[in-house]
Amino acid sequence: MKPLLFLVFLFLVTVAHAHFKIDDNDRKVIRKEIIIEKDSDEDDDGRRRFSHSHSSSSSSSSSSSESRERWHPKGPRKPSRPSRPPAAKPKCEENWYTSYRPQGIWCLRVGIGHLDYHQAQAQCATYGGVLSGIQNDWERQLIANETVRQLIPHNVNIAGVWLGALKVDGTNTFAWNDGFTTGTEGMFMGPGQPDNALGDARGPQNCLQLIVMTPNYWNAPDKWQTFNRVIDDYWCHFAHDPPQRMYACGKRGPPVTSG
Repeated sequence: MKPLLFLVFLFLVTVAHAHFKIDDNDRKVIRKEIIIEKDSDEDDDGRRRFSHSHSSSSSSSSSSSESRERWHPKGPRKPSRPSRPPAAKPKCEENWYTSYRPQGIWCLRVGIGHLDYHQAQAQCATYGGVLSGIQNDWERQLIANETVRQLIPHNVNIAGVWLGALKVDGTNTFAWNDGFTTGTEGMFMGPGQPDNALGDARGPQNCLQLIVMTPNYWNAPDKWQTFNRVIDDYWCHFAHDPPQRMYACGKRGPPVTSG
């Protein structure tokens, strides 16, 4: 009987030991599966986090790229092109003074010689001009100053400068006849002029002269002393009185371009 009981006891012990061994293995397997599943979850989360981070970064980069594509900076503004300097006014050729009249450019020059009115007109024609009228006071002073400049080397103190004007028929008034001078601003008459020589026997005074004196004239004043730089009517055929005859020539200058 005892041997039988002993065998039964051994069988039970063997079965119990096998059961416990299976349980341990199962626990290990289960625990291993849990660890594997946890690692798998962590990997998934990591991938999800990485994917989310990468997606966010890509989205930000894409947004920044799109923003850069949409924004087109002009960069530093180019300096504005400097404005053109005003064009130089055209001038008359050498040996001619330039007068900018309202009606256009008028060129002036003064000549010297014992010429009467008609001879002086012919001399101006050789320069391509005519005897000139006086448009304004500036031209009057210009002609007078140039006359003085030419008188001094000749040691002459007074001159009568022929001008481009003639008496209007049947009147005692004068008009410019150079075809370009207008108005009466430049017709600056001397005291009591024009007087037509008060009916002198030498005939009517149908031409005009500008009386010009140098400073030295006042050391020996003569009949002309009240006529400096003013206009006087005179006999067209006189070529020697005052002591020096001169003439003012004029012609049209170059056109004035706009802009």
